[in-house]
Amino acid sequence: MALMLGLAQGEGVTTFDGDRYRSLKNGTSRIGVYLGPTTFHPNFTASQHLRVSAFTRGISLKRVSQVLEIVGLQSAARTKTRAMSTGMLQKLGIATALLSEPEVLILDEPANGLDPQSVQWLRNYLKAFAENGGTVLISSHLINEIALFADNLLVLGRGQLLAAESLDAFLRRQKPTAFKVRADNSALLQSALAKANIEQKRLSEDVIEIFASSAKPFAKIAVENNIELSEVVPVGSSLEDVFLALTAGKSDYAAKADDQNNLGKGEK
Repeated sequence: MALMLGLAQGEGVTTFDGDRYRSLKNGTSRIGVYLGPTTFHPNFTASQHLRVSAFTRGISLKRVSQVLEIVGLQSAARTKTRAMSTGMLQKLGIATALLSEPEVLILDEPANGLDPQSVQWLRNYLKAFAENGGTVLISSHLINEIALFADNLLVLGRGQLLAAESLDAFLRRQKPTAFKVRADNSALLQSALAKANIEQKRLSEDVIEIFASSAKPFAKIAVENNIELSEVVPVGSSLEDVFLALTAGKSDYAAKADDQNNLGKGEK
């Protein structure tokens, strides 16, 4: 993200509507950016930080109270940033990015330190922002959280683009691991599956989870036994599963798998 904004040196060019960030007219107003909590002066209050940022960007100071309310920090307006928790600083950073009512948001790990209610707020806010015509580029290591609201994914590994596609397309990279099947005679289906050595378990009176990568084997059994299947729902791998499979051996600074010989004997 720093490379995209010209804050670091590297190869390649990033453009926004055809222009580099530094060449954009009113770029700081059109694009809201938050790259981490290191941008706060420790002796500034939340309100002072936002007022200075608004003043230097030509934004009305009335917007300060508005963004504090949006992120839920209105009661902390006079709190100095050095006394804020990580979650509060994250909210203040998001508020800073929202000051100019931007068209685009670029946020680096914005959910770090947020409590569950705030994570839900962030997810809903970003979805609404996009639905109202905005664009959000967000980085995160909370992979399954991203699955709840992302439209498209970019996956990077050692400087290479490994995937750039919709969330649905990304999840289809791996075959289903199981199917949830609703049958009119689930007991008979379970018996027939057991005879064919197909692993399954009952989830409810008429729903069975069948562990298979294809529906063909159990569908054939159902037809042979005149069992009607009213619902067949594939259970795919999670976003985290697909991501880990795609990036295996392609990540920097990867920790080694647990080595029992190197573990201490302290208490768990």
